[in-house]
Amino acid sequence: MLIYKTQVDNKEYCWFHSTNVHHSEVDLTGRSVTLNESGVEGLMGKAVDVKIVFNRGATYLYKNVPIHDYVAFIEHLNREDHKSSGKAFNKFIKIYPFDKMLDTNLDELEKFRNKYWQLDEIKKIEQMAFKDKVMDCYSKMINGNVTDDELIEWYGQEVFDKAHKLELEYYNSLDQESV
Repeated sequence: MLIYKTQVDNKEYCWFHSTNVHHSEVDLTGRSVTLNESGVEGLMGKAVDVKIVFNRGATYLYKNVPIHDYVAFIEHLNREDHKSSGKAFNKFIKIYPFDKMLDTNLDELEKFRNKYWQLDEIKKIEQMAFKDKVMDCYSKMINGNVTDDELIEWYGQEVFDKAHKLELEYYNSLDQESV
C-alpha cells in the first residue's frame, strides 16, 4: 500500500508498505509536465525512468517505462485490497530494461521521507488554520456586527479577501434563488 507520496525538485517519491517494494522515485526534470495531486498530469504517452528500492535496499533503475504503466503500478499498490505488490511490479515495471544500482541506505531514505512528511503535515495544519480563520471572519461578516477595517486588523488582508469572496458568493446565490 502507498503510505506516502511527495514531490520535491521535480521528482516524485513514493513509499510503500509492501512485501518487497519499499520505495519508487521518478525524475521529471526537463519534461513539460504540470505536477498535480496524482503527480503526472501532462505526461500521458511519455516514458520515465523509475528507480525502485526493495525492502532490503537493493536498487534498480528501470528505463523508459511508459508513464501509464508507472501510474498503474502506483495505483495498484495504493489499493487496500491489493494482493501482491510483486504481481504489480512484474506486470508494470519489471518488463522494462534496467540497471542495477548501488544499494540504497534505507535509514537515510527514511530520514528523507520523515523530513518531507513533517513539512507536509505542517502545511496541512497551516492550511486548516487558514481555512478556520477565513470561516470565522466570514461568519463575522455575515453577522454584520463588525467593520471591514476591524476584520482586516484582526485577521489580515489575505483572510479578509477570501472571506469577502465567500460573502459575495453567498449573496449572489441568494440573488439567484430569488429570481
